[in-house]
Amino acid sequence: MTACLNEILRWRPAVVLGTPRMTLAGGTVLGYYIPKGTQILINMWAIHHNPEDYDEPERFDPGRFLPNRLGTKYDPEEKGDMSSWRKPVYTFGAGRRICQGELVTIEAMHILFAVLL
Repeated sequence: MTACLNEILRWRPAVVLGTPRMTLAGGTVLGYYIPKGTQILINMWAIHHNPEDYDEPERFDPGRFLPNRLGTKYDPEEKGDMSSWRKPVYTFGAGRRICQGELVTIEAMHILFAVLL
């Protein structure tokens, strides 16, 4: 049930772009300089449909979350232990400004799925 829920949230996120945020200081990320005051959006669609991370990202496949809790095609051991920072889905955002209702919503969805089944 959790694998199916994660795949639903990955495959068709309710919001494609997260809440805008503004950088407090300038800095370099992955070789790109981001100046102070830049608005940043998390593109959840791109994260969840990246072919480098997911086999056939456009296909609905809850089974991708069974061998690997992250649902990615690579073994977390290959790229270091990502399980400490990578989330299975980013539908509720990431970082300090993550949606406060994420856990309540996930549990409510689990209950709803159990009742439907």
